[in-house]
Amino acid sequence: MVWHGQELPFDLAQVLLCPAVFYRRILILMVVPGHFNSVRHTLAPSCAGSCAGGGPNKFQIAIPELPIDRSKLPQQIFEECDLLEGDKNIRGDNSQLLQVIDQVDAIIFNSSNDINAELMQSAPKLKIAFKSGARPENIDYTYAKSHGIAVGWTPAANAQSVAEYTILLMMSALRNITQAERILAQGGWRNQCGLGHDICGLTVGLVGLGGIGCHVAAMLKGFQANVIAFDPYTPDSTFEKNGVLRVTLDDLLTQADIVSIHCLLTNETRNIFNHSVFSRMKPNAILVNSARRGMIDEAALFDALQSHQIAGAALDVYASEPPAPDHPFRSLNNIIMTPHIAARTEEASWRECTWAIQGALDYLNGRPIENAVVITPEKN
Repeated sequence: MVWHGQELPFDLAQVLLCPAVFYRRILILMVVPGHFNSVRHTLAPSCAGSCAGGGPNKFQIAIPELPIDRSKLPQQIFEECDLLEGDKNIRGDNSQLLQVIDQVDAIIFNSSNDINAELMQSAPKLKIAFKSGARPENIDYTYAKSHGIAVGWTPAANAQSVAEYTILLMMSALRNITQAERILAQGGWRNQCGLGHDICGLTVGLVGLGGIGCHVAAMLKGFQANVIAFDPYTPDSTFEKNGVLRVTLDDLLTQADIVSIHCLLTNETRNIFNHSVFSRMKPNAILVNSARRGMIDEAALFDALQSHQIAGAALDVYASEPPAPDHPFRSLNNIIMTPHIAARTEEASWRECTWAIQGALDYLNGRPIENAVVITPEKN
């Protein structure tokens, strides 16, 4: 199957098309950004108790940024591996990771690291790289595939958290929450706030009906909203199962009161929300993006919001992160901006981290893998 111009293995195609398959077995590659402190430069395992000292038969797994307290990880993980934990307060620099990479069997990473050919060339033992969360955009798939390195991710780990946050953004925009908070902070009261809108009875258009999109659709049904979606890669059975009406992108733009983005960033979807798209949206429409950056032409969105071509927007991701202090969006009063936190819950962080480490261990041990998607490498 071809997914956004890329040929995918059959099992991976199934996962992308059917959210239920998220919980099937898979291979995983995961790396976390950050620096290792001076103790960890020497590959001393940053774990206590059973992991102390590093057993000779244990796998070495680098995790530059462990998002949860290690005591919350399942104990059996430490029976099979040493976790080489980095300084999570220093992000986006591979220099410290390069100092330990030659010793590791697996890497657990997030969106801050650049898992490039140079990094993987320095990792002779590396067998799998695993991203916690959605499909990674920051890894050299070609190099990994040709050098026997599996790549994986945990797409279902944050689906519930992101879906809940998406609903929060929708409701906040409909009820003018940020404006109301600003008015109260300045000593004003409700008579200065405009009237909001119920979500009940509105039409919500989802651009993408994968795992998170299906979660959002289910939640919207509880609010008695009408849900439509555009996704040429998802089968009719998924639409039918979730009670979502399949429409074209043009029909979605002209019918939806809220347009919510839930697709991958590809060459096909990059800057898909542009002047042309905004001109086809309803003047009362709200745009919501809790998915990927790069799919919105921000200059075009600014023009659409400033001219009230559309009513508002609620964004959790941006073309450049963090957005600059003088970003034009900050001058608008019909936009909600949050700092890329849709997936940042304790529950999602636990699932992402635990599923990734366990998936890496299962792969290294040749066991069935659950709760992850994996691209199996070509063997040279």
